Order: sequence, then structure tokens, then C-alpha cells
Amino acid sequence: MKINYITLLGLTLATFTMSSCLKDYDPSDYAPEKPIGGYSSSKEIAPDNLVAFWSFNGNLNDSIANLSATGTNTSFTAGKKGQAYQGSANGYAVIANAGTVIPALQSYSISFWMNTTQPTKATGVFALNNSKDFWGNIDVYLESYVQKGVPNPDTAFFKVHMNNANAKWAGQFTDCKFGAAIGKWVHVGITYNGDKSIFNIYANGTQIGVNTAGNPQGTKGPILNGDDPVTNKTPYGPLKFVNAASIVFGAFQFQTNPSLGSAGAQDWATDFGGQLDEFRVYNKALSGDEINALYKLESLGR
Repeated sequence: MKINYITLLGLTLATFTMSSCLKDYDPSDYAPEKPIGGYSSSKEIAPDNLVAFWSFNGNLNDSIANLSATGTNTSFTAGKKGQAYQGSANGYAVIANAGTVIPALQSYSISFWMNTTQPTKATGVFALNNSKDFWGNIDVYLESYVQKGVPNPDTAFFKVHMNNANAKWAGQFTDCKFGAAIGKWVHVGITYNGDKSIFNIYANGTQIGVNTAGNPQGTKGPILNGDDPVTNKTPYGPLKFVNAASIVFGAFQFQTNPSLGSAGAQDWATDFGGQLDEFRVYNKALSGDEINALYKLESLGR
């Protein structure tokens, strides 16, 4: 009887243990991550069109084309994913040799995360230089947004300049405003389709109305004009950058020392003192769905 009692006790304990294990098991813990827009990872979005990617995880190196930047008064801090580029009021990072791919882009997409305070001056974020002009071939920057003398605590005043040597209206200045962008991480997407002359800006995956020359204010996905649309309506067309040799993060091309353009530092401009992360450049205009998927996946660290 003693043996039977011990055996019965052992079986009871084993059953209880198995039951506890089964109760702790949750199939969802082992399920694959759900796809977003058909993608499980940001790496899956247009991988063949990704021509440069800076993760800023402790270095300024691009993991696609091996473009390496040299920082001046910059550092790294906690980012949206891993570490991020940390700028300063007199800091920037220059890629002296931009290679051959980015200067030859006819269409493009730029995707990145940004965290900044409301600027008090025009603030350079990114530029592909034009060594013989005041403005670069691409200039991404912020303007101060002040209402009734008070800096807006929420809204970014965001601008993009492009130069296209193929167009009569070579220099295109575009701008927009979007909220939930000051003092927190915001995802920014910029796309230009050279074949269709369509330009877009996205904030946190959402298409934003943009102000451009010759189009109604706040147009979403405007067709850029290559000439005065009143007298000669011509699309802006595929891009042709000129005198493009360098890239700068965190400054206008004219704010670096030495200058990457034809002019020197301006009193009305300053360098980007915030953070940048997960900075990507593509050789095509990503769709709105692709930009939205990038935003959502990177928000989840994927």
C-alpha cells in the first residue's frame, strides 16, 4: 500500500505540473509578427531601391553605399531605434564624397525620424550640395513658426528646396506645416517622382498638403511646374543635379566650414540641434502605402 500511495502521489504531482505548464502556454507568444502593409520589417520595403541608410547607431556610416560622414560638434544619443544623431547649434556631419548614385538621382524618397525643439532661425537638416550656387541640389530645412510672438509648441514649419538643371524654373521651394512634431519623435517622408513630376511630404505616415509655385496652396501630391504655368505649363520632369559632390546632415551647405556652396554662413540660419534617426534614401518615389508602412514598422522597432 505504501508503494501504491507513493505512485499515486507522483502521478498527481506530474498531472498538476503539466496542467500548470499548459495554462502558462500562450500560442500568440510564438506566432509570427503580423505584417503591416504586407511587410514584416522595414528592410522589406523596396530593398532594391534603397541607395543609402544611416542608422546612426554609434557611427555616421551608411550601410548601403558605404558613405561615411565626419562629424563636427555632434554626438549620439538615445534614438527612435537604438542610437540617434545628436546635433548642436554649431554642429553638423559632412560626407565629403557623396559617390555617384545620389548625385545622379532623377526621382527619390527620403525617410527619417526627427526630434527637435521649435527653431528660432532657419535650420538646416539635410543637403546635397551644389558647389557653385547658394542653395544646394536638395535642401531639407525648418523655419521658425511663431504665432503672436510665441513659438508654436507643436507644429513644424518644414521646407524642401530642389534644383533641376533640366527645368527653366530650376529652383523649387516647397513648404508645409504639420503638428505633433515638436519635442517628440516624428517620422518624415519626402518623395519626388521625376516621370510624373509629383512631389509629396508625409508626416507620421500621413500625406500632407504642400505649398508650391503655380499650384493651389495646400495641394496634396502637387505636380511641380518646370516653367511659369500661365505662359508655358511644363512639368518639372526628371531631376538633373549639378556640381553635387558632398552631403551634409544638420546644416545648410553654406553653414559648414569650409562652405560646401558658393556663399558663407548667414546670420538668419543655424545648425540643427535636435536628433535624427533611421535616415534612408531611395532612388524612386515610394508610394503612400510604403511610406506609411515604414512609419508603422519603425515605430515598432521593426
